[in-house]
Amino acid sequence: MDARLTLSIKNSVIKLAKGFARNRKTSLSELVESFLGKVTETEGSEKSTCFVKSLSGTSGSPKKFEAKEEYKKHKLKKYA
Repeated sequence: MDARLTLSIKNSVIKLAKGFARNRKTSLSELVESFLGKVTETEGSEKSTCFVKSLSGTSGSPKKFEAKEEYKKHKLKKYA
């Protein structure tokens, strides 16, 4: 079953992507679906490519990351 997805993409990127799709006689939706399918493929149960890891932020954050505290520090630094 197909589902709709709303994305925010720069107009310049959309224009180039539409031209790319047109040159390959496909739709932008098919290109996005194909791309997402490829980057989410895994080898085995837990392996993934470096590219997928970079997209998903798997580098991780500190084990005990306190978002509110970090935000406070950011605001103090910015406005102090």
